[in-house]
Amino acid sequence: MRTYDSRAACAIDQDKALANYRTAAETTRVELMSYKFLNDELTTTFHTEQGKIARMLRERTLCVPGTLDPRPRGKD
Repeated sequence: MRTYDSRAACAIDQDKALANYRTAAETTRVELMSYKFLNDELTTTFHTEQGKIARMLRERTLCVPGTLDPRPRGKD
């Protein structure tokens, strides 16, 4: 998590993060892994040797207004 003075600054950093995700995915190709990029998200799929999906990992960037409190709310 990071903070920014403006949405534009966040969007610039978001683009850099996605470029880093893409570079990492392209340089660390592993036979039992596949990658899919969609908008602001990278999905990495891990396969078994039989070709079945073992697990999936999603990495996402998101810009939200600074007025939101990111702390989870519980019942008191």
